[in-house]
Amino acid sequence: MAKAWSIPDLHPELDAAGAARAILDVRFRQLAEHRDAVLCDEDIEDVHDMRVASRRLRAAWQAVEGVYPNAATRLFRGEAQQLTRTLGAVRDLDVIREDLANARRRAPQEQRKGLSHVGRTLAAMRAYRFLKLSETLAVWRPEPFLEWLPTGTVRQKAVELRLGDLARGHIAPAVNAFLTRTGALTLPDAATAHHDLRIAGKKLRYVVEIFAPCVPDAEGVLDGLRDVQEALGVVQDRDMMGLFFADRLPVSHEPETAALAWLVTDHRRRREIAYRRALTTWNRAVKRGFGASLQGLM
Repeated sequence: MAKAWSIPDLHPELDAAGAARAILDVRFRQLAEHRDAVLCDEDIEDVHDMRVASRRLRAAWQAVEGVYPNAATRLFRGEAQQLTRTLGAVRDLDVIREDLANARRRAPQEQRKGLSHVGRTLAAMRAYRFLKLSETLAVWRPEPFLEWLPTGTVRQKAVELRLGDLARGHIAPAVNAFLTRTGALTLPDAATAHHDLRIAGKKLRYVVEIFAPCVPDAEGVLDGLRDVQEALGVVQDRDMMGLFFADRLPVSHEPETAALAWLVTDHRRRREIAYRRALTTWNRAVKRGFGASLQGLM
């Protein structure tokens, strides 16, 4: 995952309007930086990096939502949401195809022909979704936002706010949303709860990245979140791919059917391994004081 660009000159006493402009400017420019590479479609990580950048931009909009009137930002926030959705449709298939290539190498010989059929189906699906992404990026223009940002009208009540005020309004709720979901890690089969925990971890990570000058040991907190999030990401990938292949079973034909059945079983087995690793990662983080560090931010 591409590292978040640093936002220069932020400090707790910076006025909220100036902080909002700096935050949105950096997050937007990082998103736009990936556009040409994504359209070239030479490296699947470009799609991943732009998707993450779009999520960081959406987190930035949430972080400064008290600064601007909703009507003034609705269009730009909607664009970010649409980009995340369209990029995600391509990224999910990239993850599945990459995993399928690895599965083909370890699969029994009798399943490999069927896996090749599955691979061709996935390639066609990916081509269609990338076409939709290309169409979205073709009409997306950064200029309107960059022209609006320096002069965008702020709310009257935001005039007296500082970056520290924004931080206090977002960090504690994000920490609470994450910590209240960590109990799901004791439930091996709670796929939805594990997904919700990972999403809460992402949101907290993006908030800490934005308000780092207001967070004690921000780098340590981010390192802990990164470890837990990555471990949960493997679990979620196994869940997503297992469901994807299971859903295709009723409409498949031999030799795809047998290959898909093998993939579903394989993902269940690997999901169990990934879950145990995620639980171990969390327990180690807690022993290092990670949980206590988060509690201290509330």
